[in-house]
Amino acid sequence: MYNRKVDAIAYDLHPQYLTSTSINEISDKFGTEEFTQFQHHEAHIASVALENKINPEEEIVGIALDGTGYGRDGKIWGGEIFVGQIHDLRRVGHLEEFVLLGGDIAVKYPLRSLLSLLSHTYSSNEIIDITSNLTKYLPKGIDELHFVLKQLEKKNYSNSQITTSTGRFLDSISVLLDICGEQTYEGEPAIRLEGCGMGSKNDDKIPRISIPYEKKETNYILKVSAIFPQIIDFQKNHSVPQISYASQKALGVSLGNIANEIMEESNIAKTLVSGGVGLNSIIIDEIAKTINEKGGKIFTNEKVSPGDGGVSVGQVYLLALNKL
Repeated sequence: MYNRKVDAIAYDLHPQYLTSTSINEISDKFGTEEFTQFQHHEAHIASVALENKINPEEEIVGIALDGTGYGRDGKIWGGEIFVGQIHDLRRVGHLEEFVLLGGDIAVKYPLRSLLSLLSHTYSSNEIIDITSNLTKYLPKGIDELHFVLKQLEKKNYSNSQITTSTGRFLDSISVLLDICGEQTYEGEPAIRLEGCGMGSKNDDKIPRISIPYEKKETNYILKVSAIFPQIIDFQKNHSVPQISYASQKALGVSLGNIANEIMEESNIAKTLVSGGVGLNSIIIDEIAKTINEKGGKIFTNEKVSPGDGGVSVGQVYLLALNKL
């Protein structure tokens, strides 16, 4: 439009994005010889750094929480913890891995994600009992549930179906609580989960739910599957809004605790949080509260979208830093 020469192009690491498959054509069109890929969640964190004028030479903790982003290991990332300078982030933690059987089908029907997470704790027969009233959310009902469970038992899935997605984890809680079992717009189950939970924000009878984490060598793993036995138990005596709020609060507290531990060990003062789940006020408020209690500082997106609308800002910033 402006008849300007493009010196360099920044684009996503995902090999099947249109920018990736057409990068040679795009670069030819703009007369560009330099084009660089950047990891989706690292770009999310970079967008926070640029907006808040964080010194690019300063080490930070970065927490990226969203639905889907192509990981450096070929898996579907979405709940990631990083450490380092903005242009040189190291992945040091993530949500516990689970399987998205059917890929986008599991996004539309979150019961598939729930079945995977429940399989970390329960047998197939136990899962059938737990989810018997939720098969209405699968197009083929109980037959589809049995099919998915058999795939999980046989480990009949590819590396590209393994995920650490925060969005899909929240979707799983949403369907278990019978809040939303089918996505009709992007992020719907998680969004409705937050809305339901906000009704109990000031409730003094919120159950105590926790999400443990473990450290394997230098890698933190947030054991999100451990939340489901707690939710199932609390369903007997607590309301859906109470459990909804408590579950999201538990995620925020655990992420804040991990950030505090990393900051103390590495003498880091700042944590940057971004990703589509950054719009969830329950989770972000708990992360901030937990970090602030230990004297740390948290930075989020305010002018730039924390969702994928802000990724391009982070990509361009990373490209600029690489060229310095």
